[in-house]
Amino acid sequence: MFLDIGANIGTFTIFAAKHMSSRGQVFACEPHLPTAVQLMQNAARNNLADRISVITVAVAGEDGFAQFKYKRWRQGASGSQLNVEGMPELKKQVGTELKYGIRIDTLIAQGAIRPPNLIKIDADGIEYQIVSGMKNLLLSESRPNSIQIEVQVGEREKLYELMQEVGYSEVSHHANGKAEAMLKKGVSLDKVAYNAIFEPLG
Repeated sequence: MFLDIGANIGTFTIFAAKHMSSRGQVFACEPHLPTAVQLMQNAARNNLADRISVITVAVAGEDGFAQFKYKRWRQGASGSQLNVEGMPELKKQVGTELKYGIRIDTLIAQGAIRPPNLIKIDADGIEYQIVSGMKNLLLSESRPNSIQIEVQVGEREKLYELMQEVGYSEVSHHANGKAEAMLKKGVSLDKVAYNAIFEPLG
């Protein structure tokens, strides 16, 4: 079971689904509607629709409706935001949608998804809130073997404290593009967004 939070057009989703047995399943969460349509089309084109379940609600730290602000309309666009507490302000937007936000713990409790073995979280700024909404999963006997989280600037300390609280530690991290170049120039890890991989302690 692979949970792709912020699946976009399906780069991770398609790769994972192609490498699974017939018993495997990918739960791909993408709240940006034009992008979610492209994600479903990509799953169909790769003959993987039976192995990929697309979820267009927004994964969040609390259950309930909030404004989802679209930064761009185009498929594959990034930067759109669910307007929840702790989210950086999106100054320019092309439109909004009243969208339901839901915790991973709620999705599992309702039987909508099965407990995942692997999780990827890239959610344009609410990664901490999303992790806080899956505490029951992370503390359970069915907890994931590995979680990749995009760590936002200014979020590192509290995110790592939360991961330690639920029994996970970082095993590696990596940055791409501009962030990678900045790190090579000696910029502190606290000053860039990067991806960290966490696994259970012990």
